[in-house]
Amino acid sequence: MRFAHITYTLSVLAMLASRGGAQDPKDFAKLGQSGPEHECLHALVGTWTLTTDGGTGKGSAEFKKIFGGRFVTEEVKLPLGGITLEWLGVYGYDRQKKKFTAFWVDNLDTSTESGEGDMDVAGKVLTLKGQHMDPRTGKPEPFVWRITREGDAKIVIEMLGVDRAGKEPTIMTVRGEKVK
Repeated sequence: MRFAHITYTLSVLAMLASRGGAQDPKDFAKLGQSGPEHECLHALVGTWTLTTDGGTGKGSAEFKKIFGGRFVTEEVKLPLGGITLEWLGVYGYDRQKKKFTAFWVDNLDTSTESGEGDMDVAGKVLTLKGQHMDPRTGKPEPFVWRITREGDAKIVIEMLGVDRAGKEPTIMTVRGEKVK
């Protein structure tokens, strides 16, 4: 996967150079600058205290901008039923797809998850959809991951399934308050 991405990037650079433009890597970087869609993600940047609905412990999240604001990373530690759930997420906006994108890994298994979706017009609700392998059945199952900003200092992260009727039952709800 990484090799394919590097090959693609080098191919794009070669194509741009052959057209007489963007020969300098700085020119290429300008084409990929963050834009207004990325600004919506930047509102998440900071340190957050997290709780789960029905849970008793507090966790934490750290959101950071990387690569000139093109992406935002999310590192989470959250107590959950006697264990500490940890996950790492990377959020971005793909200008070619015209979609928000995300990629996640966690400490509960060895699979990766990715999703893509849209932000509401107010820039407050990011809804991402994807599929993951259900460890119980070994089959792909759809999911919805929704982050809702409730003002500047509160977020709600909803992890939802998708049933056969297309309804989205809640798997887990995480609430966050910004510390800094």
